[in-house]
Order: sequence, then structure tokens, then C-alpha cells
Amino acid sequence: DLLGALNKQNVFVSVRGDSLRVTPHLYNDESDIAQFLKALLPFTDQR
Repeated sequence: DLLGALNKQNVFVSVRGDSLRVTPHLYNDESDIAQFLKALLPFTDQR
């Protein structure tokens, strides 16, 4: 599942209904955002 896969990659988000809640903060930088997007890639339709 998506949440489990993200957690394994040290990407922590919350599930709210059928949505993900992503809450970056001041201490997050570009590499954190890149890590998040890379972790999501296997769950996207890459046509």
C-alpha cells in the first residue's frame, strides 16, 4: 500500500479519507521534496 511504501522510505504523511495530507515545514528542503516525489513515482500512471 502507498502509506506503507512511503513510510519505508522515511516519507511520513497522513491519510484523510481518500486523500494524503502532506505537511512540509521550514526544516524541509528541496531534497526532501524530491525524495517524496520519487517515492510516489511507482504509484503514478507514467504514460
